[in-house]
Amino acid sequence: MKIFSRTSLLLVLALAGVQATAGAQEKPKTLQDRNRIATEEVRAQPPGSVYQLIRARRGHWLTTRGLSTLQTRSTLDPVLETTTASLTPEIIVYVDNTRVGSQESLRSINTDEVDSLEYLNAQAATQRFGTGHGHGAILIRRRVSN
Repeated sequence: MKIFSRTSLLLVLALAGVQATAGAQEKPKTLQDRNRIATEEVRAQPPGSVYQLIRARRGHWLTTRGLSTLQTRSTLDPVLETTTASLTPEIIVYVDNTRVGSQESLRSINTDEVDSLEYLNAQAATQRFGTGHGHGAILIRRRVSN
C-alpha cells in the first residue's frame, strides 16, 4: 500500500511540474509593443483625440524630463516687438513623416483618421529627423481610404 501511495504521489507531482513548465513557456496572445500602438489597439479605443488615445494606452510617451532647449518667439504686440523665452520641453509630432508641431497638436487629430502610432526616443528621433528632438517624436500613420 505504501508503494502505491508513494508512486501515485510522485506521478502527480511530476505531472504538475510538467504543466507548470508548459504554462510558463506559453507566450501571451497579444504582446504590447512599448513604442508602438498598432491598428488593432487604435480601433479598440473609443473615438476621440490621439492625445486621449496615447494618454490611455502609452501615457509614458507624453512624459518629458528636464529642459533641453531655449526657444524664443515674438509676442503678439507688434509695437513693443518683445521676445519671450519659452522653456517648455516638447515632443515633436509627425503625421505621415510631415512635422505638424508639438504634443499639443495631438489634441486636434481624431483617432478615426489614424492607422498606427510610433514613439521614437530622443536618440532615434534625432538620427531620423535631425536636431531639435531632445524629448523624442511621435509618428502618426494615417489610415488609407479605400
